[in-house]
Amino acid sequence: MSPGDYYEKQINELTTSVGQITGKVERISLFRLMLAGMAITCIVLLFRESNLLLWSGLVLAVGIFVFLVKATTALKEEKRYKEELLKINRNEVKALAGDISSFGNGKEYMDPEHPYSYDMDIFGDGSIFQMLNRTSTRHGNETLAGCLTNLCTDKEEIIARQKAVIELSGKIEWRQRFQAVGQLTVESPSDRGQIEYWLGVPNTFYGNKFYARIRKLVPAVTLAAWVVWAVGLVPVHLPVILSSLQLMLTGQHLKYVNMRHQLIHKNLATLRKFYRLMETIEQEEFSSEYLVAIKRKTFRNDQGPSASFARLIRLVDQLDNRLNMVLAGILNGLFLWDINYMYQIEKWVDEFSEMFPEWIHAIAQFDACSSLAGFMYNHPGYDVPEVLDADMFHLEVSKGGHPLLDREGLVTNDLVQKGSPNLLLITGANMAGKSTFLRMIGVNLVLAMAGTCVCAERFAFTPVKLFTSMRTNDSVQRHTSFFFAELKRLKFIVDQVKQNKMSYIMLDEILKGTNSRDQHSGASKLIENIIRLNGVGMIATHDVDLTRLSAVHPGQIRNIAFEIEMENNEMKFDYTYRDGVCQNMNATMLMEQMNIF
Repeated sequence: MSPGDYYEKQINELTTSVGQITGKVERISLFRLMLAGMAITCIVLLFRESNLLLWSGLVLAVGIFVFLVKATTALKEEKRYKEELLKINRNEVKALAGDISSFGNGKEYMDPEHPYSYDMDIFGDGSIFQMLNRTSTRHGNETLAGCLTNLCTDKEEIIARQKAVIELSGKIEWRQRFQAVGQLTVESPSDRGQIEYWLGVPNTFYGNKFYARIRKLVPAVTLAAWVVWAVGLVPVHLPVILSSLQLMLTGQHLKYVNMRHQLIHKNLATLRKFYRLMETIEQEEFSSEYLVAIKRKTFRNDQGPSASFARLIRLVDQLDNRLNMVLAGILNGLFLWDINYMYQIEKWVDEFSEMFPEWIHAIAQFDACSSLAGFMYNHPGYDVPEVLDADMFHLEVSKGGHPLLDREGLVTNDLVQKGSPNLLLITGANMAGKSTFLRMIGVNLVLAMAGTCVCAERFAFTPVKLFTSMRTNDSVQRHTSFFFAELKRLKFIVDQVKQNKMSYIMLDEILKGTNSRDQHSGASKLIENIIRLNGVGMIATHDVDLTRLSAVHPGQIRNIAFEIEMENNEMKFDYTYRDGVCQNMNATMLMEQMNIF
């Protein structure tokens, strides 16, 4: 079944299911109304005459009513979940049609100073990140961004992640369940930090021998005193004094308990989200070593993380009973409620706080890998790249295209680059495809090192550090001119080439911020320096004179060109490069057609 067919099938099935659940909820609501009427009738009649039949009817009506309230809550939760799944599948259908606006664009990660991401459209509207992003947690979102900006250059690690992504791409139902569970609760930016702060607050009760002894002893004595009073053996003063003592003990720590309880109560929804996501991971079997290793690290003494999470949530739920002031007085007067449950919560923190970062890391890794896997699933015709050894640079692309371009009529190109130094000098007319070609290679390298598939029939590569200079910006605030900003960028790239044996550079129109004579002289010297440094990459330029350097450095500099054809006084672009130097420029023709002169 194709991805599109699968999503459409899910939409049809989920639409039917949501409708059925809605019908059930409506019928139950009507039945509950009838039961409420029955209970009220029984109560009214009981005021007139008490008999077993009326009492039985009242108990039965109330019992069934309570049961139906719980059933309605469960049905509403199921409906919310299926509505989320429905939204996920509808968004995927839109994505297959080229509309990725439903997904987060990662604009918060945009950084003009980054070695390549700003030039490669990795973040922002219509970006690579938005095309990939199916994350449902903030940390997963950050992890996916990290996969695209901190490129892995270790062959074995890339292959391990590839295998994980391939495995998850086939687990479409699991991926959608994970995504839906995560999206049901929206995290605020501060949630994780507040939970981590809460975990780091020093304990007051656990580890204190005094509270370890009295937390069960005093409530037991107090309850016994109330029982003995109830049967008339002691005066009421004794149990009252003991309950008052418990309230005094609780009151001494009221400020601490309030602070710690309020902090975790405020983040309980996010904590439940993490619990459900860990449960989703824990219940699935994985075979790739990458995923198995991540999952294994979340266990402690063979105890799964979901059980640990569930225990904490139960304790916090019990502590929440203190939010009712009347109930809090009774519970603390009889059971030292605050102290007992804070003691158990502190014990949990002592046992599992070190595991919490590992759990969040696992959730984030699965979240990011699921996004990469979703991209692979949606593009069955794309290639899973072959990762080559790092002893010699090698890039081989067959029918490579840009993944953000419309698939209909997508023009592809082949490329082979081996060894170092190795530079492609690209000339061509305006709009002929030079910059798109650079970005096609760069973006596919990013995807390949992130561990997912690439837009090509075949893609083999040596992992490299990527450095680009394609969109240089001036800054009034920083008192930086366009030309100086470009020089700083080029200086950064040259320094990186010196430091990194395997690096790949992409430059578009070098030194465009100065006059043509300086531009040619400076660009020539820069290219000569890159050759001396054994640099590898490609440079797009309108300065055809630079192509003469290929004769000076045969086998190290190769000229390729994107040409235009004139047909009935109209320009035709095929967006396919050929060896050699561009023969046709079109700036004047474009200006004439736009009536600029």
